[in-house]
Amino acid sequence: MELRTAKPVKLGRLKAVVLLGSARFSGAAGSTPVARVRLAAAARSLLRPGSKLAVDVVLRPADAAASSKRVTLRVPAKRKR
Repeated sequence: MELRTAKPVKLGRLKAVVLLGSARFSGAAGSTPVARVRLAAAARSLLRPGSKLAVDVVLRPADAAASSKRVTLRVPAKRKR
């Protein structure tokens, strides 16, 4: 499973689609597995508190064609103490 930005974003001087993170998981047919993806440093710099970012989730099963879905990551605002 990979998380990529839905649109090109600007990182420094470069503007490109960024790989935010990837993870491996397994699940039985018909089940709904939960996979945690650790975000790369570039991804964490794009996600400021209180912001949101459109990403494409790409699943590549070993025995079938890849599929993708667009989702929005929302970062909660920092709490005041």
